[in-house]
Amino acid sequence: MRRAALVFALGLLSACDGFASCFYDTIAKPEMLPALEPLDAIGGLSAERCAACHAEIAAEWSTSLMAAATTNPFYVADHAHRHELFLCERCHNPLENQMRDVVDDLASLDPLTGKGHPNPRYDPALEREGVTCVVCHASAEALGEARAPTIVPGERAADAPPSPHPVAVAAALDEHGTMCRRCHQYDPPFVGLPRPPADTHAEYDRYRGAGGDKTCLDCHMPRVEGRVANTSPLRSRRGHRFLGARDGAFVAAFVSATAEVTREGITLVVDNRAGHHVPTAEPGRVLAATVELVGGGATLASRRVRFRRDFDPEHLVERYDTSLAPLEVRRVPVPFTAAQRAAAEAVRVRLDLYRYEARHPLALAAGIGEGALVAHVATSTVPAAEGP
Repeated sequence: MRRAALVFALGLLSACDGFASCFYDTIAKPEMLPALEPLDAIGGLSAERCAACHAEIAAEWSTSLMAAATTNPFYVADHAHRHELFLCERCHNPLENQMRDVVDDLASLDPLTGKGHPNPRYDPALEREGVTCVVCHASAEALGEARAPTIVPGERAADAPPSPHPVAVAAALDEHGTMCRRCHQYDPPFVGLPRPPADTHAEYDRYRGAGGDKTCLDCHMPRVEGRVANTSPLRSRRGHRFLGARDGAFVAAFVSATAEVTREGITLVVDNRAGHHVPTAEPGRVLAATVELVGGGATLASRRVRFRRDFDPEHLVERYDTSLAPLEVRRVPVPFTAAQRAAAEAVRVRLDLYRYEARHPLALAAGIGEGALVAHVATSTVPAAEGP
């Protein structure tokens, strides 16, 4: 009903001169990053050209979801379902060079449809690279000033040969992840949800306010020993795998679960030390804790506790939110009978993070098997004997 009322109100207002353009300016954020010219002495913008000199970093990036932002089966299925909504492309292939059409106005409000003109600079190969190297390392938004050649102290030896392109600090990629915000925080107008559909950066702000000291880069681009360029010496640099929900071991560094056993019963204790909610942003993700009573080498009884934000991104409806807030320790009583507890020798807790559960419509549409949907985070076991 909220959506219908909004559409009705917008329909009335659309009679105003220039309303569509005004509404476009309000809703069409983040904007596309401006078109780039080929880098000097490189002759192009593709990651393949970057890889010729930065092989290690390019190889890491190629395995990441950044590289697959436009080609991973979940996005392909969802984008097709949304009739290739132009807003999705603002983050999944954010350079104007990656857009078939330059969208600069709205054709309709419901469904939301953009209009514009064919893009003379469209590069289909670059589009398939998703969030490619130049998005973060050459765009005006990243550098603060296009082509600004700011030499990074300690990054290059004094006698190093001249770089064929600027070596610059990406000002927006500072310790507070300013550039990350453009795609990991999305608060569309007039929605009226308890929290925006994508609230990760605001969650991070709350984490910092609560005393958290990690940065976006600290966790998702941790330092590794490697080469910046093929001819560079080994040294500490940022990793470019963009670790995230697919990496169970990575998640385990920030989220843990165990069981507490007392005379009153069994309590699941989950600790979220991440800099944002878990799960965050993507409404299909589920953190599942399976609590099992074990005895005689067998599972005697089992309960599952799911942490998620049940949010419908198509109709902009939030049903409930049980996701874990940053730095939250949550205690959840798990109902087992006294007889079940008496027969158990141990309590085992298995923690898994689902990108999508097998029955999720997007998982079905993408045709992905269940094994590829889940990352095992950790398993812990405690004695089933009563505590003090």
